[in-house]
Amino acid sequence: MVVRGRPGEDAVLASVRQGETEAKGKEWYSTNELWRWLGLGRTKTYELLQSGEIPSHKIGRVRRIRRQDIEAWLERNRCRPGNE
Repeated sequence: MVVRGRPGEDAVLASVRQGETEAKGKEWYSTNELWRWLGLGRTKTYELLQSGEIPSHKIGRVRRIRRQDIEAWLERNRCRPGNE
């Protein structure tokens, strides 16, 4: 999946790398933190997690996502000039 034309994509990636998020300095994120942070809807976030596009770990009923996996997904889906 490629997210195209979303304003502020570079700012989101930069904020991830700099730790300037609501949950600053965390290594693991909940699904609620993830969808709010990325500005995606809940349904889309769950689709990405269930398909494995964004790797996650499920312990019982709780799902956690590593910061490193979020950064990798953002980088893979970055829009580059001429690639639209």
